Amino acid sequence: MKADLGASIIHRLSAAPKSLYSSILNLESLMPRRCHFLGTGTSSGHKKTYRGRAKYLGGVGIKITSKTKRTFKPNLQKVRCVVDGAPARVLASTKAIRMGLVVKPAKRKYTYTREQKAAAEA
Repeated sequence: MKADLGASIIHRLSAAPKSLYSSILNLESLMPRRCHFLGTGTSSGHKKTYRGRAKYLGGVGIKITSKTKRTFKPNLQKVRCVVDGAPARVLASTKAIRMGLVVKPAKRKYTYTREQKAAAEA
């Protein structure tokens, strides 16, 4: 299914300008709502509706009256991190951030160390 989607986008954009073509065909645009590190995405499940009184409260027990389809979306954050040696802005789940998989880039580029500066002055 995903391969067909990518192929159809490529087929439709073959006549598009080169800059538009390269920017649209990023993997991030083809796979939205997906963690860059863990790959967690949207999953589906049910929302259950209950009625009745619990047995420990003196009732006859609770029953499920309906199950409605719903989606569970991951908690994604847009972060700047080092990907393949270069800083990039990607979507990362909070689980990946807590696990330490996200490596932040340096705040600034240091040109030389104190030792090199002292050697240059001497």
